[in-house]
Amino acid sequence: MPRTIWKYHLHTAAYTEVDLPRHAEVIKVEQQGAILGIGDIYLWVILDKANVTDLETVAFSIYGTGDEIPDGDEYIGTFFQGPFVWHVFKRKEPADATVDRTAGGE
Repeated sequence: MPRTIWKYHLHTAAYTEVDLPRHAEVIKVEQQGAILGIGDIYLWVILDKANVTDLETVAFSIYGTGDEIPDGDEYIGTFFQGPFVWHVFKRKEPADATVDRTAGGE
């Protein structure tokens, strides 16, 4: 099946959920459109074009250096935002937190 790369907005809240096509592979996390060092955060994923409507909700958390990380969370990547360094993890299980949901790729 043909594959393609899509971009998804990742809100900068400590916890967010994103509806991604099932089996999408996250290949990059980075800020884009930075003004004065602060920009929006995005995930880039490789996905099978035939399965873009088969979605699953994936939970992500963003941690600062030195923050505690729950066991089992999967490291996705690190990005810089002005003087700050942030680390994105795919959550093994959803957190008990206010959820910031996004859907759809760009």
